[in-house]
Amino acid sequence: MSGKKGLDKGKRAEREVVKLLQGIIDEVCEIRGIEAPRVERNLLQANKGGSDIHGLEWLALEVKHQESFNLSGWWKQTLEQATVGNRVPVLLYRKNHIKFRARLYGWMDGGKPNCGQWVVCDISLLDFLEWFRLKFNTELD
Repeated sequence: MSGKKGLDKGKRAEREVVKLLQGIIDEVCEIRGIEAPRVERNLLQANKGGSDIHGLEWLALEVKHQESFNLSGWWKQTLEQATVGNRVPVLLYRKNHIKFRARLYGWMDGGKPNCGQWVVCDISLLDFLEWFRLKFNTELD
């Protein structure tokens, strides 16, 4: 795939993610009776760096839509972006004709009190959207 086609595919993926997140943000804020923040693509990321999607200060969100996977490299990039401002790292990734998956940290308690650790989790898009709804609600409190 040529560079331009790859960039176009990445932009489409970012717009798709913005639309999904904004729908949840708008719904939650409408229920709470508050003005909804806007999320958008970071159009300056090539020049100034930063996460692919911005508008929520607590979230460092990278979006990848490529046929050749570099999951460890993408995750490393996501973690680097998250260190700026101590944000929550989230990577949304997919191949053509496959639904997005999300990589983020999850808490594994091992079933015992006072025993647990953060682990890297890969989850479905639907599970991520539910996580996002819950996390966004707690960030508003």
